[in-house]
Amino acid sequence: MRYALLLFLVTLTHGLCAQDDDCSCQAALEDTWSELRELPAFRDRCRDDSCADRFAQLTARTSPEMSRLACYRLLTELVATLLDGHTAIYGSAADTLGDGAQETGAAPNNDLSTGERYYAGPYVLSLEPAAGTEGMVLRVVDSPKRRWQAGDTLAYLDPLGNFRYRYTGYLPGDGRLVTFQEQVRNGQFHQLGLRRDTTETIFARYSGEATYAYQRVATRVDYLRLGSFSGFQPVLGEAEAFYATLSDSLTGDQLIVDLRDNTGGGVRNSNIVYKILRRHRRHYDRIYVLINHGTTSNAEQFALRLKRWSRVVTAGEATKGVLAYELQGESVSVGCDRYLLRMATKRHRRYLPYEGKGVPAEIELLHDRDWVEQLREWITD
Repeated sequence: MRYALLLFLVTLTHGLCAQDDDCSCQAALEDTWSELRELPAFRDRCRDDSCADRFAQLTARTSPEMSRLACYRLLTELVATLLDGHTAIYGSAADTLGDGAQETGAAPNNDLSTGERYYAGPYVLSLEPAAGTEGMVLRVVDSPKRRWQAGDTLAYLDPLGNFRYRYTGYLPGDGRLVTFQEQVRNGQFHQLGLRRDTTETIFARYSGEATYAYQRVATRVDYLRLGSFSGFQPVLGEAEAFYATLSDSLTGDQLIVDLRDNTGGGVRNSNIVYKILRRHRRHYDRIYVLINHGTTSNAEQFALRLKRWSRVVTAGEATKGVLAYELQGESVSVGCDRYLLRMATKRHRRYLPYEGKGVPAEIELLHDRDWVEQLREWITD
């Protein structure tokens, strides 16, 4: 009896160790699925069997021979079923590629003649259609890093509509696996800064260096730059000092609030300036909120809070659409610690209609001219 019990314990321990050592892509998918099922977005989006069916489909596509990049694509597709822009999975920070290492998951393609060339610093990349899909693939043409060879696959871009794509792949600089929503428009990548023509200016982006600024841009037209709502120092201290100067400045008839590339932060910061603007809003005939694809999270919520007032108009282009769920620091390692799953565990129901779509721009601005100048002309005409 004692021998049988010992044999059972040894067998059980061996089985548990084997499970712990299972670093397969299927195991990573199962770990991720288990974590996703606890999130608010899962309860919102997966009330039927569609998410479970998608999980089964993705699991069926795994194989022992698949590359790291191919497995990562399956993981990002699984997370994307939640339609939660904050919840995302990344490669382990400790598992980046060294300069001397080669990306074993890359699919070399020596014929780069059909791809459009994009440039960022010393990198030359080729963007071309991905075979059998509506997406695109980003390949290396030339790189200063030894980790990349010409023809290596850097990332896949899956279409989300309205010039937006889900970027899934490696960062050129450190080789870490990342995923994010990218905008590719007029030959420009909004976040990565890749451009077909490096002499062209990206007018949709804020070109200045100031995080916070005030300026009188025309007779009786005030301009207010709000570049971050971070609740951490030193940014919060800079914001508080700037906000303290505003009451004497906001004296015009029209106001432009520039939220371009404001990636959010928290209400500890944004509430201060919200209350200041609320006190002064009756002085303005109209308030214009300038937004772009880089306007994210709490900055999107801020734009919608301003929209509750009368005579407030959004201008530019739609925001990113990552505002209904909130990160509170929860993350977990999956797949033998090779991936990091960042999870949004708080829901803001009133913003659900904008998740994945963004806050729309009521005045759409052209991408070939300065946006503040266009808006100033609109106001003063």
